[in-house]
Amino acid sequence: MFINRVQRVNSMLTHLVSVLIGMTVAAMAILIMLSVIVRNLMGFSFQWIVDANRLIFIWMCFLGVVYASDKELLIRFDLLDKRFPPTVHKFFTLLRYLASLALFGIMVKAGIEVSQFAKAQVFSTMPISTRWLYIAVATAGALLVFQTVVKILLLLLVPQNR
Repeated sequence: MFINRVQRVNSMLTHLVSVLIGMTVAAMAILIMLSVIVRNLMGFSFQWIVDANRLIFIWMCFLGVVYASDKELLIRFDLLDKRFPPTVHKFFTLLRYLASLALFGIMVKAGIEVSQFAKAQVFSTMPISTRWLYIAVATAGALLVFQTVVKILLLLLVPQNR
């Protein structure tokens, strides 16, 4: 069935995102530890570690939003949802998903547009384009769009979600 395949792809993407989050946390810890050790033992520091950690941190944050969204852990106003009957609750859930879809679409568009301006700029301490900072926004937005479409399909097509 189509919906099962889409759910499987979404689960695989969420697992991949969780692995990438773990890798970013580990990379940041290693870089910070390296910086401290080199500074204390050798008396100097690598300036590129600050920029590398900034880049990794931004990717970690946006990947974290993707993971939290999949697990329904993002902040939302649900006080009124629980006071309404199930059909009204489904309607509010659909409205929330549609509003989120619009926001995530804006993320993709803005991330791509800003990355075009940043492609010529490089970090002052490493030969990497600052474009990668903004590609994180577009990537997270695209993943969030996919997740939200899956949630809408589940809400509308799966009997227990009706």
